[in-house]
Amino acid sequence: PHPSREKGYREKYVVRHDALGKPSTTIYRVREWFETKDGPFTLVELELKTGRTHQIRVHLSSRRYPLVADALYGGAQALGMARQALHAARLSFSHPIKGDLLKFEAPLPEDMAQAWAQLSAASGVVS
Repeated sequence: PHPSREKGYREKYVVRHDALGKPSTTIYRVREWFETKDGPFTLVELELKTGRTHQIRVHLSSRRYPLVADALYGGAQALGMARQALHAARLSFSHPIKGDLLKFEAPLPEDMAQAWAQLSAASGVVS
């Protein structure tokens, strides 16, 4: 198989500000800041205007806000998360053939709900 499909092999992407970079846009909104004994955490809402590989991970890491448990892009293990702390609560796009707008919603997974509860219970929600 192609090397990028081999288990354990991951290619890291970067933000480029030269002719080789491809345009990509992520709009982010800070929803809550948390100060804990393990450090600061931020709950953000993201809106992608483009769909580049690893776009969310690259953009947040480049701003020094890596995802919790994202080892490739500098996010530390925390809050009991065994995976990247990333969840698509809402997703919408145009059907590629019919053009109809498709909308999907998904509830917060249990592991992320537990992490959020930990943060909310921590001393010092700064929202």
